[in-house]
Amino acid sequence: MKLGKILFSVFLLRFSFVSCLKQPIYKHSCRFTTVCGVFLILALWSQRLAALDDEQVVDMDIEELLNVEVVTASKFSQTKLTAPSAVTVITANDIKTYGYRTLAEAMRSIRGIYTSYDRVYDYFGSRGFGRSGDYNSRLLLMLDGRRINDSIYDQAFIGTDGLIDMEDIERIEFVPGSGSSIYGSNAVQGVMNIITKSSSEQTHLSVAGGFGDYGADREKVTVSRQFDNGLAAYASASRYRNDGHQRLYFPEFNNGTSMGVAENLDGDKAERYFGKLTYQGWTLEGAFANRKKYVPSAIFDADFNTTQYTIDKNAVFELRYEDSLSKTINITSRIFYGSYQFDALYHYDGVKNFDKQRADWVGTEFQVVADVAGHKLVMGSEYQNNFSVLLANFDQQPYFCFTDETVVSERYGFYLQDNVSFLNYFTLNAGVRFDHYSVFGDTVNPRLALIVQPESTLAVKFLYGTAYRAPNLYERFWRSDAEKISEYLGPEKTESFEAVLEYQPMANLRLITTGFHNTINNLIQQALDPRDDLLQYINAGSFEMNGFELEADYLWDNGMRLRGSYGYSEAREASTQRVMENSPLNLAKLNFSMPFYHEQLLLGGEWQYYDGRKAKNFNRSQAYQVFNLTLTATKLVPHLDMSASIYNLLDEHYQQPAGDETQANLITQDGRNFRLWFSYHF
Repeated sequence: MKLGKILFSVFLLRFSFVSCLKQPIYKHSCRFTTVCGVFLILALWSQRLAALDDEQVVDMDIEELLNVEVVTASKFSQTKLTAPSAVTVITANDIKTYGYRTLAEAMRSIRGIYTSYDRVYDYFGSRGFGRSGDYNSRLLLMLDGRRINDSIYDQAFIGTDGLIDMEDIERIEFVPGSGSSIYGSNAVQGVMNIITKSSSEQTHLSVAGGFGDYGADREKVTVSRQFDNGLAAYASASRYRNDGHQRLYFPEFNNGTSMGVAENLDGDKAERYFGKLTYQGWTLEGAFANRKKYVPSAIFDADFNTTQYTIDKNAVFELRYEDSLSKTINITSRIFYGSYQFDALYHYDGVKNFDKQRADWVGTEFQVVADVAGHKLVMGSEYQNNFSVLLANFDQQPYFCFTDETVVSERYGFYLQDNVSFLNYFTLNAGVRFDHYSVFGDTVNPRLALIVQPESTLAVKFLYGTAYRAPNLYERFWRSDAEKISEYLGPEKTESFEAVLEYQPMANLRLITTGFHNTINNLIQQALDPRDDLLQYINAGSFEMNGFELEADYLWDNGMRLRGSYGYSEAREASTQRVMENSPLNLAKLNFSMPFYHEQLLLGGEWQYYDGRKAKNFNRSQAYQVFNLTLTATKLVPHLDMSASIYNLLDEHYQQPAGDETQANLITQDGRNFRLWFSYHF
């Protein structure tokens, strides 16, 4: 039997790879065959490998793993089945199993989500809508329930510029669709809440480090302690460096001088610090990130193949208090401070030009969750003051200032939500939020969710909501010799309809299907004013997104897990029905994990397929597939965890659409690359 498995496995691999070599014209289909062959081999061997120790089982109960409680959908704890959305949870174990290095890599495992990378920032797309170069301002990113989008661009940082190391994350909750009824601006395409780790041991110290392709290396130190008096402390610090590609080719810049090759302009380095103290309901938390990224694509019409970089510095601090006033009333209050600094260097005809942007803000939030006569009420208020914002751009020598704007703004909001069950099978979740902005005025956004549960393992959800994206301070107040202040700019508005079916026919099987229709109106985009030939941001254009998603998640008794999803979405301009740029029609994903050798080894693999996307200037990126593989070893050596990851295992050569900030139409992505990671626990 064992010999038969070996021979059949060798045959599968030989058939897969030889087919690719003999039929290169069918590159994508043959690579899919290879991936399927690998997954089939893993499945064949999983039972035997896991049987090396039949007494060992996964630490987490099967039903518990598939029914993790979530807090982000309604601002109180509930099961995924009863939440007013199709919530996705990525756990710390998932991050470790699949070797996720950034938030963007983890997000790509979620059904319906895709990302783009222009070799400066990672950009988020969901359900067919993902405008290149839009700084993720339609995604609300939170850290332990507090928004961390910056106050200049409202940008959600999800790449190597992210605020938190992946090792510091306990879990990530993603709530797709409209979320402005309880969260306000930016919760247009979804809300992503990063929930961080806390100290759970008496004393813990770990030192970690790793290296990989493109000259990448990273070091990290983590310390935590649980004191006898109840005080818990957690802190970490890390440093990262990546030399990037030595040569990147951009045909749009092939003018006979540089031959379109950017040399040694893809480097990336970052440092992060995170700390957390908890004591009797009080939490003091702070995070800081500093990332410098060299730019190979000559953004904003800068000289090609000259030194160009961006520096992003983010800091957030929060003091939070949570308490139960009674068995039915819980309160949460927080005060917070945030800071964002952006610096950039460009060259124009040999002259150095600098961006200098600064923002500081403070705010507070108070929330009450109360159980009253069968109703679960959530009430809250939020206030934020952007008390110091600077937008500046200048040439260094000879000195010339293009813009130097100082801005002050504020916003406040009130929200109310009721969750009530009736007639045994029905639950109604209804909420509304009012927000006032000093820069444009008021907006009101409701959400209605009717959840039907004819049995405990089945939920049918009908969801409706509106959401908005407030114009960010850059769009509202930026001006230069070619741009003017956008005085009458208002918010974008989204209306969404969604139907969700979640079914768990067995304790270890979870099925999800969703259908959606979304519209975005008053889209904020830049246009030329014919009266003075100056650019400004205006509200113009509407888009419609229609589609559906399918997902299945199965967990074997021996710990092996397989999750697959498919998403179909059409995103078109409402007036012309033209297909939107950077919008893949089809997305397909598989995630597979398997413990073996007494659960001291864990193999995690993921396969992702992305349809071709329309790009600017009548270009188009081709469809592509990516296969990643990670092997994690725990307890093989006392106190030492090790992992080896290969990303883009089949060395797929692919490109993604670029934004308007560069003349490049398509951006080349990384080929096959590896990472080795070691973590020693004292």
